[in-house]
Amino acid sequence: MKKLLVLTTLVVLFCSASEIRAATLYFKNGDEFEYQRYWERNGRIHVQINKESEVDFAKDELDLIKSKIAVKPAKTILHTADNIRPPSASDTLPHGYRTPTTQTKFSTLQEELSSIYGNFYTAMRSGNFNTLLKYVTGKQRKTTEKLINAPESQKTLFRQMITNLPADYTVTGFSAAPGGKKATLVTRRKMLTGVYDVNGVKTHEETSYISNTVEFIKQNNEWKIALAQDSLQ
Repeated sequence: MKKLLVLTTLVVLFCSASEIRAATLYFKNGDEFEYQRYWERNGRIHVQINKESEVDFAKDELDLIKSKIAVKPAKTILHTADNIRPPSASDTLPHGYRTPTTQTKFSTLQEELSSIYGNFYTAMRSGNFNTLLKYVTGKQRKTTEKLINAPESQKTLFRQMITNLPADYTVTGFSAAPGGKKATLVTRRKMLTGVYDVNGVKTHEETSYISNTVEFIKQNNEWKIALAQDSLQ
């Protein structure tokens, strides 16, 4: 029997490596984002949240001076048959999408939506509720706003629960509706749950798999997550 739950509420709440250091990323809209280190790749600023998670942002979203981030000057690369290479294993990122190897950021719609979902999932796991608003609309936005306005005790409980979510997952399905305004991405992640005896002693771990169905809508030429639902397999 399958159970459905909204990803960002978990239902129970609402029924070159540098030295790692704490820092703050400042956005032009006033938001703030805690991170450990940053780097620039493909014209975007990537930040590491913890040893397993990263998220990226467009440079024009950020207050680079206040954030004390130095960016590389833009440069034009002429792609020829000699310098365009096929994707390699080093292009694979933890969230299941690849870094593009040409001037086009995403070669397919699936890669673009996988990137958006990766940023959304990372922000959720790190408990950055305001950052989640960048990626959601419709029902998912209402759910996120409800979480943002919840009492601090519920936010604390949520953060405690999401620390158990795995950082890695696999994209298992994708479909796009005719008209180019709606699409669906399906991911799968492995969960390990501890089993305890009557004395509270952990005896073993049980493995389960969770499928996440993510519905996207294109608004103002930008893809947003309208709904993300989990089903226990």
